Amino acid sequence: MNGYYTVHDNIDVTKARMGFAPHVTSSKVNVATAFTPSKSVEALQWELTFIYEIYQYVKLYTGDLFYSLF
Repeated sequence: MNGYYTVHDNIDVTKARMGFAPHVTSSKVNVATAFTPSKSVEALQWELTFIYEIYQYVKLYTGDLFYSLF
């Protein structure tokens, strides 16, 4: 994130935290509290495979026909 310092707090590794703060010359505002993602990394891992790329291609060019097969 350009214009921000990144702050890591790993003193307690079970409650590790990371924060962002604008640096002195930045015109950006403070970052608000964020949320924890609802999906795990494992749930999204398949999107990094070539099978997902094929799936997206087929979905794009066949539309509803692809979904009616399943």
